[in-house]
Amino acid sequence: MFALTLLHTLDRVRHEVLVPAWYWGLALCDGAAYLLARR
Repeated sequence: MFALTLLHTLDRVRHEVLVPAWYWGLALCDGAAYLLARR
């Protein structure tokens, strides 16, 4: 039971962390491409 709760918590934390990380990574790549294109 404890392991199941831990797994559920980890899954939620992973979702809360990965979604913003993916979004920021996308934004950083976009910004880098913009800066390179401007040069």
